[in-house]
Amino acid sequence: DSLYVNAMMDVLKFFSEDERPVVLSSQGASSIQNIAAIFVGWGVPFCALLDRDDSGKAAAKVIKERFGEDCILFVSKTDGEVIENLIADEDVSATCPDGMDIRQFRNSKTLRAERFAAAVGEGWRPSKKTCDAFDELFNCLEAYLNRINES
Repeated sequence: DSLYVNAMMDVLKFFSEDERPVVLSSQGASSIQNIAAIFVGWGVPFCALLDRDDSGKAAAKVIKERFGEDCILFVSKTDGEVIENLIADEDVSATCPDGMDIRQFRNSKTLRAERFAAAVGEGWRPSKKTCDAFDELFNCLEAYLNRINES
């Protein structure tokens, strides 16, 4: 998920360089609580960005119990959605390696994210649909960051 978020921050230039949040990968929703514990120990504010699937909701429950609800942000307001749902079908097709079956590509979450990030790094621009979806996500993230900066 961090590959998509970082790539789209580059595309949209939503945050200025000095305000851009650091996005770390946790290698799965269930391990976010471990990273969160380190941040809490260091006194660093954090936000857990989670898919709204079963794994994300389970992680949100644990994080809420340990650290409070204010540090949870889901990638979508729609139940069951994951970050990959924010990527338009045309963008998935555009980043599919030549000669690879598109169905196989769609089933490889890691390869899809890597190809998407690499394409953005090479100057490719995702569709308006993808940009709009991430713009909405970044607006929510910005509101969260503003809240924690005010407190």
